[in-house]
Amino acid sequence: MACGACLKSKRDEFYYITVMNENYAQPSMPPGAAADIIKGLYRFHAPTQDAQVRLLGSGAILREVIAAAELLKTDFGVAAGVFSATSFSELAREAREIERLNRFASRGAAAPKPS
Repeated sequence: MACGACLKSKRDEFYYITVMNENYAQPSMPPGAAADIIKGLYRFHAPTQDAQVRLLGSGAILREVIAAAELLKTDFGVAAGVFSATSFSELAREAREIERLNRFASRGAAAPKPS
């Protein structure tokens, strides 16, 4: 379905296309992150103090996000939490499910169990 048709039919659609040809080592998986990686988003780095900003990266850009967090800390004293998005499709799917459950709850109806 074309984007214009999505708007006319009021359908939420999400497309994520990536093309790259870069060879680099992936960062190690943080302990306890396996389930969140499958769900589509995990905390890569928690700051030592309360995060003032949250940075999100995916794929090749994650290295730059990690570097940006370090720059914010050293040059500006700003603590940043870093999150890695592994699946925007899974995040969108979960958001639609939560939105659906919230519609039931707002009507006072018993919400069906999440799928």
